[in-house]
Amino acid sequence: MKILEMFDDIHGVGPATALQFYNKGFRTIDDLRKNTHLLTESQKIGVKYYEEFSKKIPRDFVTEVFNFVASKIEELSDYKGQYKTICGGSYRRGRSYCGDIDIMMSPKDGKSSAGFCMKLVKRYSFIKTSKITLLQVWKVHF
Repeated sequence: MKILEMFDDIHGVGPATALQFYNKGFRTIDDLRKNTHLLTESQKIGVKYYEEFSKKIPRDFVTEVFNFVASKIEELSDYKGQYKTICGGSYRRGRSYCGDIDIMMSPKDGKSSAGFCMKLVKRYSFIKTSKITLLQVWKVHF
């Protein structure tokens, strides 16, 4: 069913939630935008930027963003090479276009990077990618 597929494409919504929205009488993204009080924070971001998130991202741009973020991680690290960063998802699989940009970082010494992640977000949350800030993205994932 196309409506359930559309709802399932919203960031923060899975098949069960898509069905719940349908059963409540929602049929469009605008129906959900008019009822944000029923949505989680993650879903609110997904609905707000639905059209933007639906656009495919060219591989060259993903490379550019990854290199930028990796340089900021390196810049903020206590020492050079402290973190291993990789670009994953469809980029790693060699796709020409990606639905999102998956960047993973891991401390090479095996220690927790939670404190560093928050330091990174606080330092660079002013950076905007279209209408969404890095801070909004990090709030969704942490």
